[in-house]
Amino acid sequence: MALCHIDKFLHEKSEYMNMKRNVRLTNDCIDDERKRFARLIHDELGNELILILKDVSSLQKEVPKSQEAIYQKIQTVKEHINVLISKTNKVISGLRPLTSDTDDIKTSILCFLEDYHKRTGIQFKTNLNSITVTLEKNLSTVLLDIFRELLINIYRHANASNVAITFKKNKDTMIMVVQDDGIGIAESNISNNKSYGIIGIKERIDNIGGKLDMKGNPTKGTTVTVTLPINKNI
Repeated sequence: MALCHIDKFLHEKSEYMNMKRNVRLTNDCIDDERKRFARLIHDELGNELILILKDVSSLQKEVPKSQEAIYQKIQTVKEHINVLISKTNKVISGLRPLTSDTDDIKTSILCFLEDYHKRTGIQFKTNLNSITVTLEKNLSTVLLDIFRELLINIYRHANASNVAITFKKNKDTMIMVVQDDGIGIAESNISNNKSYGIIGIKERIDNIGGKLDMKGNPTKGTTVTVTLPINKNI
C-alpha cells in the first residue's frame, strides 16, 4: 500500500514538473514574440514618427512671423505627433517583457537612454550602482514605466540639454532622482489636474505606497525624486 502511494506521488510530481516546464517554454515563446513585435513597432513606426516630427519642426522654423496662423497649425500637428510618439512608446513598453533581475533593469535603462539620446540629442549622466537588489516584478515594471515617462516629459516640455539620473538604495526603499537643466516645471503645472503625464506617474507611485517629489527652478531646471518600497508585497 505504501509503495502504491509512493508511486502515485512520484507520478504526480513528474507530471507537475513537466507541466511547469511546458508553461515556462510557452512563456518564453510568448516573450520572444512580444520582443519581436516591440522591435518592429519601434523600427517601423517609432523611428518614422521621430523623423516626421523633426521635418515638421524644421518646416515650422521656416514660417515667417507674419504667418502666425500657419505657425500655430504646424504646432498643432507637432503636438499630435508627440501624442502618437508617447502612445507608441507605451505600446512598446507594454510589449517588452520584464524580469526582476538586477542586470535586466540596468540594461533596460541603458538601452532606453541610448535610444533617447539618438532621438533627442539630450546628454545624460547615470549612476546605477545602487541597483544591486532583486526587485519584485511589478515594482520593476512601475520603476521603468515612471523612468520612461519622466524622460519623455523632459523632451516634450523642459527644453533641456542635460539630464542626470541617480539611484539610491536605503534599507527599505529605492530612490530614483531625475534632474534636468531645462526651464523648470512651474508649481501650477505640478498640481494641475490636466497634467495627465504627472497624474499617471502619481497614480502608479500611490498604488505601491511610494512617494513623489517634484521641484522646478527657472535657472536650475527640474528635479524629480521618486521613492519606492523594495521590501513590501505589492
